[in-house]
Amino acid sequence: MQPFMTRLKRLQDDLGYANDVRVANDILSGLCAGAQRSSVADTGARLLEWHKKALEKAGRKVRKRLDRLNCVALFWHQRMTPNAGSDWLGA
Repeated sequence: MQPFMTRLKRLQDDLGYANDVRVANDILSGLCAGAQRSSVADTGARLLEWHKKALEKAGRKVRKRLDRLNCVALFWHQRMTPNAGSDWLGA
């Protein structure tokens, strides 16, 4: 179970970051719509562009992590064997 969970956590962190950047993009767009851009909005836009570029660079890594996750044996599909004295009939 540990290899699956480790790989899942890494992928979940990557996808969470991508989602955060997407939400920030939507929020910044809404805040700047129809308004005169201030230095704060310009700074926010530059910061958002930096994060978008980081996401583009990380795309290959995310795909690699997804591939690795898909190659791990799924612990819930592995055949379980009952303990001695168990009345479990699945074996």
